[in-house]
Amino acid sequence: MNRRSIQVVLMLTPVALGSCGSGGDTQSGATSTTAAASASAQLAPSTVTSVLYAQQVADIHIESLSGPVVGKIHKGAQIRAATALGSAWTFAVPRYTTSISSAKNERGQLVGWVEKSALGSTPHALSPEPPAGQVAYDYRLELWNNDKTSVLFDALLCGDFYVSNDQGRMRATQLRDGIEVTGVLDMSWPWDFPTRGENSCLQRLIFQKDGQPRESVGREWEASTPRDQIPDDYKLPGLPSPDPFQVLLRAQKSVFWLVETTTGLQCHEWRSLPEQSAPAKTPAKVESNSTTGRLRRMNDPKRHAWFRLDYTGAAPDHPLGVLNLAGPYFDSGGYRCARPFYVVGADSDRLYVDNPHLRQDPPQGYQLVGHHPDDVEHWYLSKAACELAKTRVEPILRQTPGADVHLGIHRDCFTELAEPLK
Repeated sequence: MNRRSIQVVLMLTPVALGSCGSGGDTQSGATSTTAAASASAQLAPSTVTSVLYAQQVADIHIESLSGPVVGKIHKGAQIRAATALGSAWTFAVPRYTTSISSAKNERGQLVGWVEKSALGSTPHALSPEPPAGQVAYDYRLELWNNDKTSVLFDALLCGDFYVSNDQGRMRATQLRDGIEVTGVLDMSWPWDFPTRGENSCLQRLIFQKDGQPRESVGREWEASTPRDQIPDDYKLPGLPSPDPFQVLLRAQKSVFWLVETTTGLQCHEWRSLPEQSAPAKTPAKVESNSTTGRLRRMNDPKRHAWFRLDYTGAAPDHPLGVLNLAGPYFDSGGYRCARPFYVVGADSDRLYVDNPHLRQDPPQGYQLVGHHPDDVEHWYLSKAACELAKTRVEPILRQTPGADVHLGIHRDCFTELAEPLK
């Protein structure tokens, strides 16, 4: 399908298509190179580089003030650079990107147009109402124009967005820092997917590079903030010796995942087993600090789900355990992908496991130096510990569905693994 030419601001550093998140929100609409939708849509040089504030709720258009509406700016939202053009302000819509050149793997930011009265120098409190619709989280989906002839935005950001029925089309709307974007998804109503996908945000984690720690706050990495020290309620990454997960795997014992199934929370047991070709009493294959074998879901007569595992235990030179799970496999066949997990800590009744999903991690060179224990997965070492956690978590999840990322629940995108077990 051919994409209609739409105005974009070229980023100075191309970003590989398919990665999570986007560039920051500090691009200037005047100093960046523009690809105009038409000759009349070129940006004028009269640019304000100080922060402007939305004075009222106003529609965001593309191409011109009479062009299609792609969102709203809410009173109190900040715009870091804008260009005055007749009766309008133009600015690069923060964070969201659109493709400039597929061949060159380049992205740019869409140029939005608002009425001149919409922006000014007077600050206002920011308290927008959430968009209407059914909430969903963490899906990396393209937003199209109404007739699906062009992609407006490459992808939704991680976190919450809202879907609604737009005359049989699936409309998605997302609100970030007072900037609301909307578009049509390449699918029809109704929404028939799990509430949460895998384009997960960085939760409460602290990474450090060159002695400078930064804390992620449940958003993209660009929203991370400097920290002077690790908070008292955070844990330092590291496993005791001997590595408890390594011991568990080699003893062919089980971990228990707290899973949100289609009928509610359940504790699913996953047991370490040897490779199928090995004799029944042969332990998982052991090579120095590595263990290979299988992780099989127990009490699973319908699917007989299992993963092939490869685990490198913690050591003095790398305090985290690194687990790769390939699968899942079922009796009927099937293989999806290889997935990394990081065992970042342990208590007497659980392992703390960082499951990165498809999130945008920090730039190269940053290392994890602290994590909030509620914001990583909890792999329980007994069914009793898992059931106790389930009792605590259930009422919280009923009251606040989006709190699942702070409750130690295991998440993946495999619908078969969300089926309830008897």
